[in-house]
Amino acid sequence: MQIAEEVRVNDRGRVPGGASDEDRTYATFLHLSGGALSLLTPAPAFLGPLIMWLVRKNMSPFIDDHGREALNFWITMIVYGIVIALLGIPTLTLAWLIGFPLLFLFGACGVILASLAANRGEIYRYPMCIRFIPGPR
Repeated sequence: MQIAEEVRVNDRGRVPGGASDEDRTYATFLHLSGGALSLLTPAPAFLGPLIMWLVRKNMSPFIDDHGREALNFWITMIVYGIVIALLGIPTLTLAWLIGFPLLFLFGACGVILASLAANRGEIYRYPMCIRFIPGPR
């Protein structure tokens, strides 16, 4: 079993030499798995990316990077959801009526953009994402 190393990218955000088709497809579904689970309920949305990342993170630096990024994104989304829920109490649910639809749109757009980037073999960084799990040093 190979150990993943740090991902190196060129100026266009692509992995030099390109990621394999299998890695690109796996990374695409890694991002989509969180989006699919979030349709059921946001809390377990991180489980899809977590399981997929743990299974293949040591085999490809490309998958390791995308898995870490997807996992950070879904943990960040849970944190944002908790903040919106807490803000809804003093604002008499106004924060819920505005915040949750915006959070849903932000999550859907993020997953779509990340999936497209993974399918093109590019490294993607979600905007406004807290990096709970840092990259390799």
